[in-house]
Amino acid sequence: MAPVKPGRFKFDPGTIAQVRKHLGLSQKMLAALLGVPANTLSRWETGATTPDADSLAAIYSVAAQHGMSAQFFRKRKKAVKVSKKHPCLLVFWDFEYLSPHAFSLTNFLDDADASVRQELDRLFPATSSRRFKAFVQQSTVFLYGYQPTDELKKLGWRVREGTEDLSDDIISQCKSDCGHEPEDTILVLLTHPGRDEYADLVRELKNKGVEVYLMAPDPIMHLWSGEVTALVEAVGHEHWIKPTGQVWSQVPYRPPTASSTLLRESSIR
Repeated sequence: MAPVKPGRFKFDPGTIAQVRKHLGLSQKMLAALLGVPANTLSRWETGATTPDADSLAAIYSVAAQHGMSAQFFRKRKKAVKVSKKHPCLLVFWDFEYLSPHAFSLTNFLDDADASVRQELDRLFPATSSRRFKAFVQQSTVFLYGYQPTDELKKLGWRVREGTEDLSDDIISQCKSDCGHEPEDTILVLLTHPGRDEYADLVRELKNKGVEVYLMAPDPIMHLWSGEVTALVEAVGHEHWIKPTGQVWSQVPYRPPTASSTLLRESSIR
């Protein structure tokens, strides 16, 4: 029998957190109710693992008892159409502007890495090679109370550290790495949508044939509603990858730089 092809719907891990919050329960309380370890429930909510049918039925039953209809499945997104046959994929993580609070570090890096790679596998399945680079400012240690470098390296990221803003290093390495075969390269930037320092870089690389994508969850809506930044305009909304899962809701957005310029939605072509 031929293997079953993926259908139109996929499991949405965020529903479990919605049910729990609707009931006013902590992860530990809901886990005890379901008879599973708290860290198992945490990984279900982040999408790192998927609950079995019996566990889903138990969560659905608990929700139904309190008048809530849990929708565990949603329509799949269509894969991004990539014009390159065998491209090289470069992933640059501007960690200083897209990183977790200290309290969420325990599972954040593992779950965030898994979420990123899963999304990339879905969108760019035909890439011939992949390189993952993270840029970590040393002030992260003082701001959040942890050092992510070793964990990132264990997960397969090449890490560049510095005492100052690393945007210049990111721009320089993007140009260098994408300059060898620009028409066979896909660049994915994990950063704050307000990091307009990268707008000119994006436009320059696109003019050379590089396919550039921004990966970041939606920012705080009351700050950005109805407007876009120069970076988002340069990348294009169709190239803005918004990762899903509870893990990304734990990311506190640091303010964009003072030079960041907001552009009206109507300015996008």
